[in-house]
Parts: sequence; structure tokens; C-alpha cells
Amino acid sequence: MPYFEDLTGKTLGTTLLADSSSWLIMLFVLGAGILMAGIYPAFVLSSFKPITALKKLVAGTATRQNMLRKGLVVFQFSASVALIACTIAMFKQLAFMNQQSLGVDIEQTLVLRDDMDHDSTFINKVETFKTDLLANPAIQTFTASGDVPGKEVGGSWNLRRVKDENKSLKRCRIFEVDTEFFSNYDLQVIAGRNFSEERGTDDRNVVLNETAVKVLGFNDPEAALDQEISDAGGETVMKIIGVIKDYHQESLKFNFKPIVYQKEDYGWQFYSLKINTGDVPGLISFVENQWKTHFPNAPLRHFFLDDFFNQQYQSDRRFGWIVSLFSTLAIFIACLGLFGLSAFSIRKRTKEIGIRKVLGAQTNQIMLLLSKDYFKLILLASVIALPLAYWGIQKWLHSYAYAVELGIWFYILPVLFVLLIAAMTVSYQSIKAALANPIKALRYE
Repeated sequence: MPYFEDLTGKTLGTTLLADSSSWLIMLFVLGAGILMAGIYPAFVLSSFKPITALKKLVAGTATRQNMLRKGLVVFQFSASVALIACTIAMFKQLAFMNQQSLGVDIEQTLVLRDDMDHDSTFINKVETFKTDLLANPAIQTFTASGDVPGKEVGGSWNLRRVKDENKSLKRCRIFEVDTEFFSNYDLQVIAGRNFSEERGTDDRNVVLNETAVKVLGFNDPEAALDQEISDAGGETVMKIIGVIKDYHQESLKFNFKPIVYQKEDYGWQFYSLKINTGDVPGLISFVENQWKTHFPNAPLRHFFLDDFFNQQYQSDRRFGWIVSLFSTLAIFIACLGLFGLSAFSIRKRTKEIGIRKVLGAQTNQIMLLLSKDYFKLILLASVIALPLAYWGIQKWLHSYAYAVELGIWFYILPVLFVLLIAAMTVSYQSIKAALANPIKALRYE
């Protein structure tokens, strides 16, 4: 159960096993499976006429049953090829997202969560806390903000340009930061300037990202500088002093959103520390001690930002592992069917194999003869499965603003993988038949 809970991300506990209805459902599924597995051979055997059974099957019946066997194998391998293709595409998408440049530096960043009530003495406490932390050479920078990368920006306003004659409102995210935020996260100011402690008027100024510039109707970042924007009622007017380059605030599932950055000296929720040390446990212990000294009544919650950012892909990784598990089960079941079909087919061709060997056929020729029909079935299964898998994966990839492109490998790898497994499955039966004594084969009934 712990492995299952870790795979699915769900906590089941023991209540499921204590529930009588759960046992009834499981027994019903088990009984239905046994019934479905046995009903076909029961009908087939009961339909035989005694005289026909003694003389072996007539050609038409044998042909129909052979088609059914092959059809089931094609169906099983179609499911296997489709699931393998889905697994490859999912992990390729995850690798693509992990390798993309975010436009923001989240490495070696320890984030402290602030859940305290802020009073009039709070700013001085934070400044003292900051000074004591920066006295440690392992802590390079300290910045405070209302949000952090990897988290959807919480606040939003309906804003418009003051000089907009149409008075059209645009929904923008409001991100509260201090003066060190942009430099701490290595965000690129492409026009204008950053906030400054020396300029008291920066409390009424804002910095936009590139998407906000476009959404608010400015032609380019330079055109937005020194322009004013306001809320819907016009009560709050803010001057644009800078524009930063777009970066991925959230995962690559989402496109860039319009963000307006405000200088904030009070309403912080996160403190980000850039660290440079090999002794991470020792540094965390130091930070915890400083936190207890300055904020004794507040518990400390902290996390590393790269781990926090990557948690956005946790559900995708879990889904990929679940599909991988089902792919393994599907391949195993398909191989069981192929093994049974190959054993049955080779047994029917025992005399043919013996005659071919007497006439000089080599072992590799007999193996190829016995295996090629199964490879044709797998290729047919691939032709059926790959277009369906491609369609399904494209639908899934549409949920990502930034998706990987599926190359020719998407069609080749699943087929090669399934062909390899199928070859290993039928090779035992084929080699055994090819190496058998032809005299025994000719005497076989």
C-alpha cells in the first residue's frame, strides 16, 4: 500500500479494506473476470460434434479460430505500442520543460515563509533579521516579496492607461517586491530602471514585464516609460519606470502573464536567500536560530526554490509513471498471448518443419519462417496504434503553452521496442522447433 500511495499520490489507509462494499466489488470483478475468461472455450468445446472432434477440426472452424487468435494479439500489441508511445512522449515533455531556460535564477535559493501578523515594529525586526543573516558569508543576498517564482501571483487589478481614450481595462497581476528582488533573481531590466531606496517616489511607481506592456497597448518597452496607468476608478495612478524581460513565473504549462511590480515595504510573505555553501544543514540551522531570535512566536517554514518550482510537474511525472506501469502490464499480457499463439502455430506445423529440414533448410531459415508472421501482426498493430497515440498525445500537449515537437523517433522507438520483445518471446519456441530432430517431426501426430 505505501508504494501504491506513493505512485498515485493518494492516501488510502486501511478503511478501504474494512469496508464490506469494497470486498463485494473486488469479488464481483474477480468473478466476472473468471466468467469472461472461461466462457469462450466453454462455448467452443460444447459446440464440437463428436465425429468432428475425433477427426480434428474442419478447415473453416480452424481458420475462424486462428483469425480470432491473431486479432487478439493485434489488439494487445496495439495497446502496448500506444502506451509505450505515450510514455515516451510524456517523459520527453517533462525533460523538455526541465531543460528550458526559465529566464529567472532559482538555483541555490532558500525561501522563508512569513505567516506572521505585521505590526508597526515589524519593518525594523525584518531589517535587523536581514542584517544578522547577511553577516554570514554563506548568505549572499536577501530579498523580500509577496510571491516567489513557481507560484501563481496572487493579487490582480483591472488597469488601464491614463491616456487611453477608450478607457479599456486589462487584468494584470500585481507582484509586490523590494528593491533587491530583480537583482536577486537575475531578472533583466530591458528598459528604464529598477526600484531604488534613494527615490522616495518609487512607492507610486511600477515596473512591467514585456507581456504587460503589450496587454496595456504600448508599442514597445521604451514607449511605456514615464507613462501612467491607473485602476478602474482612477483613484490610484502609477508611473511606469521600467520594463523587465518576460520570465516563467509558473511552469511551462502556462504562457506569460501580464505582471505589474510594485515596491512594497511592509506586506511581504516570502524572504529569499541566495546561498553559497557546501554545509546546507549547518546553514539551515543558523537561519532557524536567527529566526527564533527575531520572531520567537512564529514557526519557521522554509523550502528550496528549485524543488518548489519543480513540484508543479509532480502530477505529470506521476501520470507518466502510471502510464509506464500500464505499458509494462500491457506488454506482459501481449507477450503471454503471443507465446501461446506461437506455441500453438509451431505445433501445427511440426511436420512441415521436419520436411523442410530434411530438404536442407537451415536453422535460421526456419526461425525466420516461423517468426515473420508474428512480426507482420506487430507491424499491423503499430499501424493501428500510432495514429491513435499521436492524436491523443497532441490533445494532451495542447494543455501546455510550451510543448515538445514529436519527431520521427516517436514512430520508430515504440515499434522497435515491441518488435524486440516479441522476438524474444517467440525465439524460444522457434529455436526449439528449428533444432528438433526432423525424424521425430515426421513421425509426429
